[in-house]
Amino acid sequence: MKDLIPHYGSKKYISIENGSASINQEKIKADAQWDGFHGVITNATDKTSSECLSRYRELWQIEEAFRISKHDLKMRPIFHWTENRIKAHIAICFLAFTLAKQAVYRIALQQEPMSFEQIRNELLHAQSSVVIDLASQKKYMIPSHVTVNQKKLYQAFGLKRSQVPYDLGSEAFAIFTKEDGVNGTLLLSFT
Repeated sequence: MKDLIPHYGSKKYISIENGSASINQEKIKADAQWDGFHGVITNATDKTSSECLSRYRELWQIEEAFRISKHDLKMRPIFHWTENRIKAHIAICFLAFTLAKQAVYRIALQQEPMSFEQIRNELLHAQSSVVIDLASQKKYMIPSHVTVNQKKLYQAFGLKRSQVPYDLGSEAFAIFTKEDGVNGTLLLSFT
């Protein structure tokens, strides 16, 4: 019968005798004396109780750091085998996390707060295309539509993103070109 009740917390209040189940009121009354209390166990004997509680309340920041590192920055799995490469990978992920936290902080100071996931998604959708005129070999950057949040992000970092096509000059992007066969242009697209 107890196998039918999956939650351990509620199993302890049920008594089973001769195949019938009943609620154990004494156990409920015994546990009721602790209602409204929150306990924290620590081995830090040199800290006051308010210092311990303050540290406990900051635990969400550590959990958030691990979540961002694991999911958003994709720290794992690590596809390296040598110790130096593994350390370098972790150092790069730590640097990326530090920059991500700085971005969240700056946005919160200057604009309405945004999570790292929101910032990342907005910036991933900021794209531009490079068009090369084959006759003149001129390269032009054609930016995609800029959203309101993307404008806010660029402003927070003192950057300006052009919304009109502009001439890139003759020096860049030759390796990424792909001929599209339309009107003598090469089209590049990148994020």
